[in-house]
Amino acid sequence: MYDVIVIGAGVNGLSAAYHLLLEGKKVLLLEKGKAGKEASHAAAGMLGAQTEMHASRELFRFAVTCRDYFCGLAGELENTSGLTIQYRQEGAWRLACGIEEEQRLKKLTALHHEEKEPAEYFSGEDVRKALPFLKKKEVSGAAFFENETQVDARSYTAALIEAVQHLGGEIREQTEVRGISRFSGKWQAASPDGNFHSEKILLAHGNGKIKGAAMPEMIPVKGECIALLPKEQPFSCTIVTPEVYLVPKADGRVIVGATETEGELSKTVRAGAVQYLLGRALALVPELNEAPVDEIWAGIRPKSPDGIPFAGKLEEDLYVLAGHYRNGILMSGYSGRKTAEMMTGKNSEALQFLQPDRRETIEYSN
Repeated sequence: MYDVIVIGAGVNGLSAAYHLLLEGKKVLLLEKGKAGKEASHAAAGMLGAQTEMHASRELFRFAVTCRDYFCGLAGELENTSGLTIQYRQEGAWRLACGIEEEQRLKKLTALHHEEKEPAEYFSGEDVRKALPFLKKKEVSGAAFFENETQVDARSYTAALIEAVQHLGGEIREQTEVRGISRFSGKWQAASPDGNFHSEKILLAHGNGKIKGAAMPEMIPVKGECIALLPKEQPFSCTIVTPEVYLVPKADGRVIVGATETEGELSKTVRAGAVQYLLGRALALVPELNEAPVDEIWAGIRPKSPDGIPFAGKLEEDLYVLAGHYRNGILMSGYSGRKTAEMMTGKNSEALQFLQPDRRETIEYSN
């Protein structure tokens, strides 16, 4: 008998499990594939609280809290796991092309000033002086967010896996949960490999149906990415535009992403997607033209219908943590901690606006 069964071993499930273990709980993670090999593996690792256009001010504040939580989590995870997550604070730029985007970006920086978050706006020739490697003439404005950070998503996931196991957590891979049910106040998770029992269950599997689980609706969104390996990185800060982002990593690579195709579950990378991403990246930074393509990949990200993640209680002793879309890495640490605290009876006010009962759920009972 476990205290908690976590279904889904991506960064959200792993983070919640890690924090539950710190609370002294006996935890089992059930993963239908390989731990950390789905959306978590495909992410670029940006902790982009300020470069992202959030759905609400409340979500922006939450994103900033999540980003800043990594400052302590990084060292804690590395000490527990013995692995680096390549946490870096080098800031990020968001670029604007044209009057409409400029106005939107100025509005964004003004909001950040109201929230006491550093944001500096540049226009005209000041952009060229600050970013001499940019060659696209259409870039007419830019904002720099000095507090933006990043991790290596795969290293972060590996550290979570190691930390969970180090603290006594159990991870069962290739174990697909077909259904869950409740008997005599206990939960049962049924799989072809057997039945597992616990006091509580956390649904963190993102996309997919599980019989008996009143899981909120999720929209799968396919994203394709490319990693380039230049001899020298032309820039050290993340670059974000409305079309693409370029993220310089500690290993010398530059990740270019990402396309967005709703409802697509295939992980094949389309030739058109490669053309789209490279075309826009190289128009911005022609210096990358000679860089070898190191890797191309695709991942499927779970998105809630309103773009705001779900974190909270579905029914007695059944919880959900999912739907983080582009912000899975960013929000995983703090939302995993607060979900663990909620499940152990502590204050959960920080997650109030993420509660799943803000919209109807779908009962997957067939």
